[in-house]
Amino acid sequence: MTTAPAAPSTARSSTALPSRALPLVALPGEPTRLTRSPWLRTLVWAVLFTAATLIGRSAQVGGAHLAIFWPASAAGALWVAGSVRRGVLAVDVGLVVLLTVVLRVLTGTPAGAAPLLGLAAAVQAVAFCWAYRRARPGGFRLRTPTDLRVLAVASCAGALVSLPVAVVGFARLDDVPLVLALGQWALRTAVSTFVVVAVAVRVVARADDARATAVAGRGELLLMAVVVPAAYVLTFFVVHEVSLTFAVLPLGVWVALRCSTAQATVHVVTVAGAVVLSAWAGRGPWAELSPDLQAMTAEAFVGALGLVTLVLALHRDESRRHGDRAARAAAEVARAHDLFASVLSAATEHAIVGVDTTGRITVFNEGAERMLGWPAAEAIGEDVRPLLVRGELHARAGALGLDDVDALFRTSHGDGPHTERATYVRRDGTRLPVMLTDAPMHDDTGALIGHILLATDLTARLAAEAELADSERLFRVAFDTAPVGMVMVGLTGPGARRILRVNETMERFTGRAEDQLLAMTLQDLAPAEDVAACRDAFDAVVADPSRPVRCVRTFEHADGRVLWAEMSATVLHPSGRDPYLFCLVQDVTLRRAAERDLEHLALHDPLTGLANRRLFVAQLEQAVAACGPADGVGVLYVDLDGFKAVNDSLGHAAGDELLRRVADLLVHAVRPADTVARLGGDEFAVVCADADVTEADLAGIGARLLQSLALPVALEGGEACVGASIGVVRGDAGTPGDALLRAADAAMYAAKRAGKGRVVVRPAHAVPTTVGQPLFT
Repeated sequence: MTTAPAAPSTARSSTALPSRALPLVALPGEPTRLTRSPWLRTLVWAVLFTAATLIGRSAQVGGAHLAIFWPASAAGALWVAGSVRRGVLAVDVGLVVLLTVVLRVLTGTPAGAAPLLGLAAAVQAVAFCWAYRRARPGGFRLRTPTDLRVLAVASCAGALVSLPVAVVGFARLDDVPLVLALGQWALRTAVSTFVVVAVAVRVVARADDARATAVAGRGELLLMAVVVPAAYVLTFFVVHEVSLTFAVLPLGVWVALRCSTAQATVHVVTVAGAVVLSAWAGRGPWAELSPDLQAMTAEAFVGALGLVTLVLALHRDESRRHGDRAARAAAEVARAHDLFASVLSAATEHAIVGVDTTGRITVFNEGAERMLGWPAAEAIGEDVRPLLVRGELHARAGALGLDDVDALFRTSHGDGPHTERATYVRRDGTRLPVMLTDAPMHDDTGALIGHILLATDLTARLAAEAELADSERLFRVAFDTAPVGMVMVGLTGPGARRILRVNETMERFTGRAEDQLLAMTLQDLAPAEDVAACRDAFDAVVADPSRPVRCVRTFEHADGRVLWAEMSATVLHPSGRDPYLFCLVQDVTLRRAAERDLEHLALHDPLTGLANRRLFVAQLEQAVAACGPADGVGVLYVDLDGFKAVNDSLGHAAGDELLRRVADLLVHAVRPADTVARLGGDEFAVVCADADVTEADLAGIGARLLQSLALPVALEGGEACVGASIGVVRGDAGTPGDALLRAADAAMYAAKRAGKGRVVVRPAHAVPTTVGQPLFT
């Protein structure tokens, strides 16, 4: 069965109603579905209370004014006890009154007395809960005789507190002996509440009975199953002898002492049922008494038998629990002794030495034997002082304000263990560095009886620390003197992205002092146009720290120069410290410049600085590839006229100077977006990549080129006159670049054949076979 959690066991000093979440008195074992739904619980208990009231009304001896047994008093008490909120409590109490009034009226109680008896029932329930909660704020339980006494007192309190209200109710009934009715009300209510609540607690909270098993064997239980029912039948239904009822009490004692508490509780219920049934039937030992006295005698008998039986059973359980606790305590002591011995044997890596208050050794484990070289048989009983360095003992005593070393063993040095570095002296005289923990030992009275000294060998640790210190020194030297820049960057906390440490090479590379760099981030060192890329690269490293990063990036020097560096970055996770980014920065500025120079030489004419044939062809192919369906690309092929004569007459140096001057003239004659290249010798070419360029535009550019060469060119050795023959071709997206260049070359030769010094425009696909009329001369 799913059970509701028990209420807190801490006693409350206040008797006010509990908080919203707790019941008035918790009943462990009540279904969780009821405790979580107060109104469903109210409905279920209303049904149970109705049934209990009807049962009680039917258990009334003919001629008696009250019923022999009244289970409704217990049902009402348990109903009110579980109310979890003030509002629900008020409704539950009101329903107890209402149901009592209605059911009593329906079963023959005069309407004038029924409301008062209903109010008395509610007062009894609330008073019972109040009294029980005062003694047991943790909730209902029935495990010890004290618990039973609390239940009995609360049952009597509920009956007595409700008695004044019942007096007024009985006063409204005719022909009712008031004193007798009040006595029967108090006795019946107290006994019924006591018996039914006891049964409910034991049955519902049966987990408490786990250790309360029967003492009797199977044969004895079978004998009880025959003898006890036979005795009850004989006593209450066959023989009408009052004295015979006392013979039942030994049977109750027998059951209480030999059966489990749950079985004893069932026995009480059985006896109560037999007594009520025999009295209701007009039989049994009290049949000769008046109906009211017969009912009171039966109630008193049930209460006495139930109290005796349950007291004996619970006392038996408590004695067994005490015995079990004692046995467990003894077993725990034995286990602790075995554990201590096992710890001493297993702790071979630690020296455990026990000393008394005089400094004599009482414990010397295997680890102490291995570490110090003394066998335990020789060490135990000897003075511990020769194992310790005298200077350290005196220093320790002085630090504690003690007069002599002997006082160290007679004092506890504070509230608990104390740990510090110390030195042991081995049997061979060598010294052993240890971490020593001094734990004082006390007896049950708190008096100091000695010390446990737990020592851990520090030899390997100190060697590792020395090795680590050497490694850190080597790292610092390597870091500070490395010929490459080194940077440590924080990844977490307030220092995230901040530079944590740099070496001198990094200071020289950036032109900044260490304190300046430590106030910056890597992004701060990048040129403005590269800051975003630097930040993205940093974020990529942080996102995947397992992947080292190598890249070439730019840094801005303090004087504004842009420097290039090859950088590798790795995330490191040092033990006991926050992770950081370790960067190696290699200055490659000169290498990048050399690479750019080599690249320029590979793609440019060394004499004129113009694009060479390789770069010209690449840019021509790129321009063609970028053309749309209606776009075009223009090519002008320029061959100088008269250059050979200048070269032959003035020399090759003058020829080279003339080519440089012509290159400058051509560059200034074309548009800024056009590319001028020297293809070799005295041949030049121009790419016009405008999408909307026309043949007329290209012819105009050719005319400007001719115009730029119309005047003599001044050289160091004199003047030189040259002209040019220019072939012009306009191609579209479907024309290969090499076809355009061949067509322009053919157009240039057409200009040569037509008399030089002119421009000839031809379609890209037409290689002319005859000389056409020149467009410009």
